Amino acid sequence: MYEAKIIADSISSSTDTHPEGVRITTIAVTFPRFVLAEQNTHRVFSRNTASSRAIPIKTRCDAIEANPFIPEAFGKNKRGMQSDELLDSAANEEATTIWKEALADALRHARRMEAIGTHKQYANRLAETFAWVTQIVTATEWDNYMNLRVHKDAQPEIQIAARLMQEEMRKSTPRLRAVGEWHLPFVNCQGPFPDPIPPLKHSLDGLTWITQADAELSELDKVKVSVARCAAVSYEKHTVRKTSDEEITRHDGSLSAGHMSPFEHQARIADDGEILENAMFKWDKRKKVFAPSMIGNFRTPWFQYRKMISGEEVFTGGA
Repeated sequence: MYEAKIIADSISSSTDTHPEGVRITTIAVTFPRFVLAEQNTHRVFSRNTASSRAIPIKTRCDAIEANPFIPEAFGKNKRGMQSDELLDSAANEEATTIWKEALADALRHARRMEAIGTHKQYANRLAETFAWVTQIVTATEWDNYMNLRVHKDAQPEIQIAARLMQEEMRKSTPRLRAVGEWHLPFVNCQGPFPDPIPPLKHSLDGLTWITQADAELSELDKVKVSVARCAAVSYEKHTVRKTSDEEITRHDGSLSAGHMSPFEHQARIADDGEILENAMFKWDKRKKVFAPSMIGNFRTPWFQYRKMISGEEVFTGGA
């Protein structure tokens, strides 16, 4: 069930500081949940991920039972973090049997927790090792991640996910954006689009489709809809289409509750004044000047939507 799909891919025009333009890419990627911590160590990423606190226990258990993560091969134990030798076939078969037994036990205990009324934020944790997870990732900086994770020393499962993402980026041609134009995952996508759009299964297929109603929204409402669709991955509802009014309501609710991570995927190409006011500056050794570097975790000239919102860095509970 490894999957990766480009949701939006944009590039800025050439500038003196960035003659090749700056590319920003949003990818939906599905991988084993047990390597999520390694994925999340990369701080230049903006991300939203399916949440064990949000998905009903029965839904999570049924999904794991229908399609559990089971390693294709088990490495042989040794000193250090990397296993460079696989178990022999007999030991690998035994390891697979043990893994499946642990899977059955975890699901049984999670369902017992549900039966006595335990909240999903506890019960779902018992089976996380065997779950797949989908994450929406947006970034302008990918090289360090790829160098570390598409590498023989990385955990094999994150290698697979990183290679899929790398290949999708190689195949994709980013859309050129001018000053004032937006990168909007789930909204600014290329057609043609079927009419009516067929219902989606739980898959990354079709995530870049938009409805005719999207094209008729105001610029701000398109931004809000993009936020809502990125936020929906927490519930594994990012493939479920809602009306624009429902999605704008979700945006407003996330904003008032201080849930700011879905506001990080949208970005507009800033003008010179906005860059001067908002960017971090870094010494350019070649030109011997301070040059604009980053706004938040995106390279200029991309201006992240979250950074346009007053007070985004500290939630005050609406005070």
